[in-house]
Amino acid sequence: MNCVLTSEKLSRIIIPTVYRENYLLPLKAASHDNSPEPLIKTMCRAQAWTAAFNYEQPRHLVREALAACNAFQEDLRNFKLIFPEPPAKA
Repeated sequence: MNCVLTSEKLSRIIIPTVYRENYLLPLKAASHDNSPEPLIKTMCRAQAWTAAFNYEQPRHLVREALAACNAFQEDLRNFKLIFPEPPAKA
């Protein structure tokens, strides 16, 4: 999927750990209930979130920004995915 997105010059999609159930449940629904709409909505949100980061900065800063948005959290009851703050305008 990310290969196709990249070839079309679109943002790749990262599914952060804290968002995995938000991804897996609609994926299951698409597979078992022939209901693709929730998966499409989830993937669009994940793509928008992924595209909101500045990947041209050093890797450690990208990782810090991901961590600040709870991307690596495994406690799904106490943490939610946060969109990064937009960059300050000069």
